[in-house]
Amino acid sequence: IIYGFSHTRLSGTGASDLIDILFLPVTELRRQSRFTHEEEYAVPGYYRVHLLDNDIQAELTTTTRCGLHRYTYPKDKPHMLYIDLDHSANKHSWGRRIENAQLRVVDAYTIEGYRIITGWAKLRKVYFSVRFSAPITRWEVWNNGKHYVNTLVSNGTDLKGTFTFDTKGEALVFKLGLSAVSI
Repeated sequence: IIYGFSHTRLSGTGASDLIDILFLPVTELRRQSRFTHEEEYAVPGYYRVHLLDNDIQAELTTTTRCGLHRYTYPKDKPHMLYIDLDHSANKHSWGRRIENAQLRVVDAYTIEGYRIITGWAKLRKVYFSVRFSAPITRWEVWNNGKHYVNTLVSNGTDLKGTFTFDTKGEALVFKLGLSAVSI
């Protein structure tokens, strides 16, 4: 099972932490996907996997300053992206909890936000900005059971959202930058 692709990771220290800003390409509201190692490929600087539940090819790479994603969806299905700002290692381990998070739609091609999480690393701030290759046509955000549609800014401690794109049948490509200082 793949729950998505997070943008920070801490491993090998004896404490699991980070696991910030989780993205999962979907064609329907879904929070995970099956995969097989036979349809997975990884070399330094590049990762590709076929997500079986929505028939999506996910490719990830990086530059010095940003992460790059390319998702190839079935042409006849909605091209959506699930974003989870609440995802982390086990809650309450090391006192882990989300203190605050924000998702903001800047324009049709850009979202940004942040999350403040405490746990093994105390009160970490992770800011992000994402620029998409296709316009966002609709978005929905959930926070603690409340549902919002096409709201430009959402704040909360259990923030999740889906964004739908007009890719005109092309792959969705985007670049994502992270900062511990500001958006």
